[in-house]
Amino acid sequence: MSEATPPPALRHLVGDRPHGLFLASDASTAGVTRRDVARWVQQGVVRRLGRAVYAASPVPSTREEGHRELVRAMLLSHPSVVASHHSALALLGIDLHAVDLTAAHGIWTNQSPTRTVDRFRLMRPARRTPWGHVDGWACVRPSWAITQTAGRFGLVAGVVSADHALRRGMVTEDQLTAAVTAHAGAVGVEAMRRMLRSCDRRSESVGESRLRLICEGAGIEVEPQFRVLDQQRCVARADFRVVGTRLLLEFDGMLKYRAADGQNALEREKRREDACRRLRWDFERFVWAQLDRPSQVVRLIREGIARAPRDA
Repeated sequence: MSEATPPPALRHLVGDRPHGLFLASDASTAGVTRRDVARWVQQGVVRRLGRAVYAASPVPSTREEGHRELVRAMLLSHPSVVASHHSALALLGIDLHAVDLTAAHGIWTNQSPTRTVDRFRLMRPARRTPWGHVDGWACVRPSWAITQTAGRFGLVAGVVSADHALRRGMVTEDQLTAAVTAHAGAVGVEAMRRMLRSCDRRSESVGESRLRLICEGAGIEVEPQFRVLDQQRCVARADFRVVGTRLLLEFDGMLKYRAADGQNALEREKRREDACRRLRWDFERFVWAQLDRPSQVVRLIREGIARAPRDA
C-alpha cells in the first residue's frame, strides 16, 4: 500500500479499530461517502478486501499474515460466520502447509446456504460444530479445525497442523480422535483418519513433519528427537534416527544460520556433527526444496542406510 498520509476523515473513521478494518456501513455512519472510499482505494491508502470491507493498514509482510487479515475481514463483514478449516488455525497461530491462503474459509452459525463471496468461502456445516473466540474473533475449536483441514486439503496439511497443535498443548490426541469420529461419513474422512494415525507431537517444525511423512510413506521407520549418547552423556539430539541403523536425519530450515547468531550456530552444528561422527553415526541432511521431491529424499535415505553402520 502507498506510503501516502491517510486523510483526517480516514484517521477518524479507523480510530482504534483493530487491524485497521472497516465496513462501508461504518464509513457511511461516519459521514464518509462511497466516492470518498473509492478515492482512498485509488490513492492506495485503503485496500478493498471483499464486498464492502476495507483495510487502512500496511500490506501484510507474509502470506500467512495476509490470510489472517482476510479471515478477520470475512468475520467483520459476516457476523453470522465462524472461521473454520485452516482459516481458524491461522487465527490460532497454528502452523499451516499446503492450504489455500487466497480464500478465507468459514461456516455459518445460521441456516444460510454454502456460497462464495469474493475471497470468502462460506459453508453450511453438515454437523454441529463447536467454536469459541480467539482475541475476539469467532473460530472453530482447534481439534475440529485441524480435522476439517485434513479433510479438505489432505494428509500432509492435517499432520503439519496437528503436530504443531499437539506440541503446543492446544489439542490432545483424545480431542482429535473425537473430532475425527464426529466426521464419520464426511467427504475426506479417510484423510482425517490417516492424519490421526500419523500425527506426532515430537516433530518440532513443518519441515520435520513433512520429512517424517515422506519416510512413513516409503516404509522407513524413524525415531524422532533421537538422543546421541557418549557414555550416558547426551552429545546431540537429532531430528530422526532411522530405526535399526546408525543413520541420523536432519531437516535444515537454514533460518537459524541467517540470524544475527548465524555463524555461531553454524559452528555449533559442525561441532555437534563431528562429535556424532566420532561415535560412528552418519548423517543425511535435507532442506526445503528437497521436500518437494519425495522420491529424491527416499533415494538419499536408502543410500544412507546402505552406507551407515548397522546399529549395535
